[in-house]
Amino acid sequence: MEAKLKNRTNVLMLLLSLVALAVGQSAWAENTWTVENPSGSKFTITRSGDLSKSETVYYRTVSLTAVAGYHFNDASGQLTFGVNQESKDVTVSELTPSHDSYKFQDGSTREYRFEVTDQGGFLLADCDRTITTGSSINTTSLGLFNEKTGTIQSGTFTVTDKGYKQTGLPKTIASTSFYNTAAQGYLVTAGAQLQMTLEFQAKEVNDGYQYLQILTDNPTGCDSEKSASGGDPGTPSLSRYMAGFEIKKGGVYKTYKSYTFPVTTVDNNEGADNPWGYNTTKEKFRLSMQKFKTNCRASNGKLILPTDFQTLVVRFDASGDDEDDWTVQDLKAKITAVDNTAPTVIGYYMNSGLHCKGNTIYVSVAFSEIVKVTGTPKLNTNNNWGTLTYIAGSGTNVLTFCGTIGNNASSTFSISSLNLNGGTIKDLKGNAFSGSISHNFGTSLTPDYDYPITYELDGGSATNPATYTYESSTFTLNEPTRTDNYYFAGWTGSNGDVPQKAVSIPQYSHGALSYTANWTEGYSVFFYSNGGSGVKQQQDFNIGEEKALTTNTFTHTNFIFTGWNTKADGTGTPYSDGQIVSNLAGSGETVTLYAQWTPDYTLWNADDDHDGTSAEKSYIITTTNGLNLLAELVNNGNTYGADDTHPNGYFFKLGNNITYSCSCAWDNSETSERENNFAVIGDGTHGFDGTFDGNGMTVRGIRVSKIRDY
Repeated sequence: MEAKLKNRTNVLMLLLSLVALAVGQSAWAENTWTVENPSGSKFTITRSGDLSKSETVYYRTVSLTAVAGYHFNDASGQLTFGVNQESKDVTVSELTPSHDSYKFQDGSTREYRFEVTDQGGFLLADCDRTITTGSSINTTSLGLFNEKTGTIQSGTFTVTDKGYKQTGLPKTIASTSFYNTAAQGYLVTAGAQLQMTLEFQAKEVNDGYQYLQILTDNPTGCDSEKSASGGDPGTPSLSRYMAGFEIKKGGVYKTYKSYTFPVTTVDNNEGADNPWGYNTTKEKFRLSMQKFKTNCRASNGKLILPTDFQTLVVRFDASGDDEDDWTVQDLKAKITAVDNTAPTVIGYYMNSGLHCKGNTIYVSVAFSEIVKVTGTPKLNTNNNWGTLTYIAGSGTNVLTFCGTIGNNASSTFSISSLNLNGGTIKDLKGNAFSGSISHNFGTSLTPDYDYPITYELDGGSATNPATYTYESSTFTLNEPTRTDNYYFAGWTGSNGDVPQKAVSIPQYSHGALSYTANWTEGYSVFFYSNGGSGVKQQQDFNIGEEKALTTNTFTHTNFIFTGWNTKADGTGTPYSDGQIVSNLAGSGETVTLYAQWTPDYTLWNADDDHDGTSAEKSYIITTTNGLNLLAELVNNGNTYGADDTHPNGYFFKLGNNITYSCSCAWDNSETSERENNFAVIGDGTHGFDGTFDGNGMTVRGIRVSKIRDY
């Protein structure tokens, strides 16, 4: 049964007023909060519950695979909801990334997060926003690092000795024949190198020298043909590569032969006999000379192209004594993207907003190119700010790590190192990141927020804290009391709907708390020691409640506890220790239960052979406790004379020499440890009528300062 008063006491009203003054009328977020992304980059924050008061919350954006400053403008601040105001909108400004590294990912989307926190920085609600941005790079579908072949011209054409500029012979092919715009852009950001070889078939019409040059992004220009003579193709200036060769030395070879340029086995500016092999008549196919423009020859001998080239141009020439025509067919370029460069770190980003102990913290690390993650890498921090674990970013150039600010955090925030934790961070070509990751953000801790605790005492009173912080030591609420015989049934509220008498607020808790005192009609049970020792106990019961009696904590030397009774002499209603009872009294009444004791007869060796009925069956006393028990029982009215079971009275016998603690040599000192160490058996009212046989034994060390009259 629950009974509540409708009006609070003045004490409660004063307490609530003090709380309001301390933390402000709109200082806490007690309701249920949600965040939705209904359209575009608008986020709707909604509260539900008690809207009758003003409440303040904080919001912030968090980088995940989309990064503040490149994909969206970082947004953070606070929102105050007025009375009866249910929702508010916040719109985040989204961006087109200006930095190439942030334009590419495996897919076309990236994500960031919108969070709502309380005034202590702890999460109330969040919503992830997916945006479409940049270009999709997928090594499987694009075959990004596979060799790619582009046909410049499959048909046959004739080269004359009219020079590199002869009409109709310039041959071009666009870069899009090899890579789409996105893939080529990504290769630039990844620091890849394009390596090329030119392949075609050729035969002679007339005897002479053959020449070619390769250019990029210069469809109308060429190097001078005036210096092309005697197998020397000229000097590379506009072109990246030039070669002079002989289809057949000293004659005409009229069968098509396959050629590949550059000749990778020959050094720069040199020629070689028979680089393309002998025919059946041992005729040679001679490279007269090949020349590379500075920094255009790869380590494997291939031609290096600009990674962002747009047009590939091939020009031809011939020279000799007379007509020097030769023909070409099946002209192709083969290009391979080579990436031997490991990714590097280009930026660090930390979430804005509050940074209190126990708050969630995010750090994003941006790389120069797309990276793939295996395992669960972690970031180590300085100053006990905690360990951050990888949560998002594989397939983009941004990896985000998340953790909790440590309870021992101090000073400012910085990350000290990366722990791959058995995993890897690699670019799309498989080059592993091996650099260091460390950065000092210089961010300081936000002071702990004082969360309010409100109480609905319903006519009761109690002394309990009005506020607490995340770092407050664990404390237990004191039970309230009332003066009208209602009894406290327990707290409900932040601890749940089932009343609990013992409610503790653990250290490192957060959030506004509220507790309602629940009262019920009931009665009290008082427990008395009845000759024993210990503190008087009280137990409260609700009407109709079934509950176990408090377990006995009283003690009585030389006696054994046997239960409770409504009368001290045991003639009332008995109850066992811990017995489940109900309705022992009416509402507001008090029941008194007395502890019941029985002598510990084991101190007299009491059994079938020693039941005190005769001299032969005397109780045997061998300890000071046994002798003390006899004295206490006699002085409480047990004479041990004749009765129905002991017609000749009770018989006792010493079974041992007994020595009390004062067994030293006697002197005249009267120290406390020697005084009154024994209660004399019998007094002026009660005497011993039984038989006590000393049995030749001694009792030593007894000292009393005053004996009773008897």
